[in-house]
Amino acid sequence: MVKYGQRHLFGTSQCSVQAASLLSGDFDLALLAPSWDHRSECITECEGLSIGEAIVLLFSLRDEFGLRDQHEKRIIEFLGEHSSSIYRVGGDSVQVGSMWGDLWRRVREAAKTKGGALKLLVDLSACPRYYTIGTMAACIRLGIASTITFFYAEGIYAPQEFALPYLDYPFSAGQWHSVPVPFLEGDYIPYKRRFVLVSVGFQGVKTHRVLVREDPDRVSILFPKPGVEPLYEEEAGRRNAPMMVEFRVGPEQVINAPANDAIAVWKELARVAPERPQSENAIYLCCGTKPHSLGLALRALCLGYPTVMYNVPEKYGFVDVRPRGTYWTYTLRDLSAIAPFEADTRHG
Repeated sequence: MVKYGQRHLFGTSQCSVQAASLLSGDFDLALLAPSWDHRSECITECEGLSIGEAIVLLFSLRDEFGLRDQHEKRIIEFLGEHSSSIYRVGGDSVQVGSMWGDLWRRVREAAKTKGGALKLLVDLSACPRYYTIGTMAACIRLGIASTITFFYAEGIYAPQEFALPYLDYPFSAGQWHSVPVPFLEGDYIPYKRRFVLVSVGFQGVKTHRVLVREDPDRVSILFPKPGVEPLYEEEAGRRNAPMMVEFRVGPEQVINAPANDAIAVWKELARVAPERPQSENAIYLCCGTKPHSLGLALRALCLGYPTVMYNVPEKYGFVDVRPRGTYWTYTLRDLSAIAPFEADTRHG
């Protein structure tokens, strides 16, 4: 267990080999997303859950094996037994603006209906982080959630037919288009230099390209060490080596943090404090694990000025990801959460 707090936020991480023993209790609102990733149905092992309203993101992209549809059926059946109502948000996962608008309107409605701070559950395992982290940031910024619990299942990635460092794992196809995460747009002052803190993983080629487009003056790397598996550290290091050479990223510019613990990441970023706010704009690029992205978002929320960027692909690609058998919860408590909720329409 790791505990850390900064300003009005306090976080705790916990892990277990049994999802049901880790996650239970009552929640006002939950956010889930069926996927071909087998981890998207792990939350259905948690029979002790009771949910007021569940928002389910139903992305239009399917896989040829029918896994996305199978997992959707299982999740909807589970929610039929464990939630009072289900609200479906459908659309193309890469059309982030329209889907975010529908999602955020529903979250606002839930907050208005309750008339006070929400107790929110978010399944981080397989849902694109634009929606999960955006929802968290919105609720924290506006003080409409007293607690936010993230559920995360570690994954095992099937070996690829290729092992060449210039070929990425096919999590996505085409070029990445980087956009700010809602409510994490940060500040940008033109005369300041550009500092980019980038979390890295198995998509080294695309990470390299997007970093080139950012044209940074200084770069630091958030590296997944220890990794979920020892070989994953080596894989991430090999795939990101060309980028680190080009941008002259030395050992002193590498921040090592556990691949699977968002609160430990947040705590380590606060200890290292790599930003130089007097002379640099701070941009965080989320190219690594989902817990690393959440840790970056928490750091940005507490500082106020960094911009957190999400990489929107042209299309998501099928990768056979299965649960490793280790599960996590990251629970945030917002000590400043207030009621009643007043609507904010800036983001949809």
